[in-house]
Amino acid sequence: MIDRVDQFNVSPKLAHSGNDHRVALNPESLSRFVDLPSAIFKFVVSLPSDLNDIAELAETHAIAPQRVWLMPLGRDSQAVRDRLGWMAPLALEAGYNLTDRQHIHLFGDTRGT
Repeated sequence: MIDRVDQFNVSPKLAHSGNDHRVALNPESLSRFVDLPSAIFKFVVSLPSDLNDIAELAETHAIAPQRVWLMPLGRDSQAVRDRLGWMAPLALEAGYNLTDRQHIHLFGDTRGT
């Protein structure tokens, strides 16, 4: 089935996510997805220090910068925009991609959007 999938969006969870670290960052799973050229890695970012954790994970698992996507944490448009402001230069410097949370701007913090 792998050859029938155009893109795998892998979203490892950082410490601020509240997820159990044994599930959030499964090294075996990460390694398997790194081996798939169709996989990208999206990280939800809360603080500038999260980029240190992301860089460490990327180095440990040999994730190329162009396969890393950063998304700001935020439950409202203002929080998302505030984080994008300081994230953009850090993403550029590291060679990472940056993505918005359009669903927050359109629908607010609602499930199923």
